[in-house]
Amino acid sequence: PANGPGLAALPYLRLRHPLSVLGINYQQFLRHYLEHYPIAPGRIQELEERRRRFVEACRAREAAFDAEYQRNPQRMDFDILTFTIALTASEVINPLIE
Repeated sequence: PANGPGLAALPYLRLRHPLSVLGINYQQFLRHYLEHYPIAPGRIQELEERRRRFVEACRAREAAFDAEYQRNPQRMDFDILTFTIALTASEVINPLIE
């Protein structure tokens, strides 16, 4: 059996969600995880706090850009574009990135 084709011989397994192989869905898995691993709620709260701080920082930077744009529109056009690209990239890579 170790020399056999393994899971590659069962193409339908590759098409299904990995948890469905175990007969559970994501909500069941999450509930089980939260019930059996007490550190999880603290970790979730930590991630929510990081996200909140990230959003607050973005709003503060946006307000600063708006104020500076009123003083120097030409210079700020480039800075706004740079910030927008960086923010978009960080959201694509990881919404919780710091």
